[in-house]
Amino acid sequence: MRTWKEIMPNHEVIGCPIENKMIPWIDTNALQDQSYFFRMNAKTNQILKDYVASIEQIWDSLPLAIVEEFSNHSNMVFYPKNTYIMSAGEICRYLYVIESGGAWKFYTNNGIKIPTDFAFTKEIIFSFQSYTTQSPSIEYIQTLEDSYIQQIEYGVFEEFRKKYPILSQLDTLFLEYQILRLEDRLQALQFNTAEQRLLWLLQRESKLFDKVPQKHIAAYLGMTLETLVRLKKRINTKS
Repeated sequence: MRTWKEIMPNHEVIGCPIENKMIPWIDTNALQDQSYFFRMNAKTNQILKDYVASIEQIWDSLPLAIVEEFSNHSNMVFYPKNTYIMSAGEICRYLYVIESGGAWKFYTNNGIKIPTDFAFTKEIIFSFQSYTTQSPSIEYIQTLEDSYIQQIEYGVFEEFRKKYPILSQLDTLFLEYQILRLEDRLQALQFNTAEQRLLWLLQRESKLFDKVPQKHIAAYLGMTLETLVRLKKRINTKS
């Protein structure tokens, strides 16, 4: 099998040699090519949409008996805007399914709130590390608007996964989707320019710009508020 360097001899590759083979991580020349950026962004966007469609299809096809049992073992709670659902230092004991409204996850660094995720109607939010290990979280979860949220306790969901294989399948799909989203964002933060990161978010989750304060979006993209405002003006001028 030929190495990436042999296939594309004129492209610089960041990687490490292992047993005289090059593991290709990033084609740096291609990253500077805007057409390449948009093609890859669109491709990943479609993959994520396909995951969402598969998850929704399984959820919508659940037998009524499972849905009713699931509902009987969960709680619907109303949280006013800006309510802390969970704070750093607490253990995340629930999956939070947003029936209506929105929430965000963040941690603090020197008093600055750094977003890690956002969720809105029909989406799930929780502190993954804390929930999985049942250990104290470093994140906060706070509502962005008045929200009705269905809370499913950790132990209850684990029992349901064992009892109903279809829920285990649903859980696997959801985790794969979340991992892909996380890697997608990490790549955007590490390898894209500030303008590319903004274009990435506009294509991936444009609804954030209507629901989330600009200062939080700027922090999510790893830029200052001033840079975000300037780039939005530049993009609007181009369009």
